[in-house]
This record gives sequence, C-alpha cells and structure tokens, in this order.
Amino acid sequence: MWRTLENQQTDGHWRLVAGWRKASELTALHLRRLEQYRANLADVWPPARNAAAAAYVARLDFLIQNVRTTHDVAAANYSTLAATVGALAAARHDLRPLYEEYVTKSKALKDHTEQSAFNAAAEGPTLIGAPPTTQTDLERLNNRARAIMYTLSHTLVEAEAAIRQPPTYQPQTGRYISDPDVYGMGQPEIQNLLRSLGAMDTRMLGQQAKIIAV
Repeated sequence: MWRTLENQQTDGHWRLVAGWRKASELTALHLRRLEQYRANLADVWPPARNAAAAAYVARLDFLIQNVRTTHDVAAANYSTLAATVGALAAARHDLRPLYEEYVTKSKALKDHTEQSAFNAAAEGPTLIGAPPTTQTDLERLNNRARAIMYTLSHTLVEAEAAIRQPPTYQPQTGRYISDPDVYGMGQPEIQNLLRSLGAMDTRMLGQQAKIIAV
C-alpha cells in the first residue's frame, strides 16, 4: 500500500490547486467589474428607452453569464482539488510510519523464526525467547493501513465525480466586428451620448475608465 503513495509528492498537485484558486479569484474580479460596468452603463443610458442601449446591455448580460459560469466552475474545482490533495497528503503522512513499523516488525519476526529453526536443528539448542512481535500485530498494522487507503479511495472517487468541465463558449450570432456600425455608432442616440461623455470633466472620465478596464 505504501508503494502506491510513496512517489505521490504533492508539490505539483498544490500548484494545480493554486492555479484553480487564481482562476477563481480573477474571474470573480472580472465578474464584479463587468457588473459594475453594466450598472453604470444602464444608469447613464437606460436600455428601456433605447433599442441600441438594450442591445449593449444584453451583450453585457451575455458576457456576465459566461464569466459567472466560468467562475463557478473554477471555484468548485478549487475546493474539490484542495480537499483531494489535502487528503492525499494526510494519507501519505499517516501511512508512512505504519509502513516503517510493519517493515521493522516483519524483519524482526522473520529473523526470530529463522533463528528458532536454526537453533532447533543444532546439537545443543539454546533458549531463544519469545518472538518480538506476532502475525496478529502485523495484521493490526495492515488493517490500519487499509482503513487509511479506503478513506483516501472514497475521497478520490467523490472528487472525480465532482470535477466540473467549463461549458464550451458559444458566441452570440450577429454582426461582425468588421461591420462599421456593429456597435450602432452611427445612431443619433450614440452620438449624443458621446458628446455628453465628452463634456464630462477629466476626473470623471478617469474614474469611469478604471471601471470599464476589465
């Protein structure tokens, strides 16, 4: 049983866990920025009053939903893998001393058995004494090791079932970026909005740029 875990160094596994954690954190940050951007846009350009504004907001809603789904998957996989790698590290830590004790006692019992056989065949047998351990002791160690491996196996099976695959991104159909009016820039409402934005002071534009820079 120890040979199964002996080479399972968890450093590489923890790096994978850290990668999922980073993905979870970054998508959460991106999601908050998109939601704030949507709120700001809807506030200055109400989608209920303008079809172009509604199209912009709908596009943001689409992006927000995709980012939220990606975040949910990353967060779930981070939690699952962190628990799994933790269980693997704990099992390895607990199993090693049992293995070492088993090897030591098994060798001592083997040596005693061989010495007893040799002594029995000698012309002048000497008193060997009681064995340092018994098969019952060895089996007890085996049972403890089996319990550790059973728990780990159960954790791994649950983790395999819990790992989630991000859905394939399906872009919305519509006009291509090469379309000069893909964002409706030619509409009078857009021109009015741009003029209104241009009238804002520099500080307000700087603050809005930070929100938009997702």
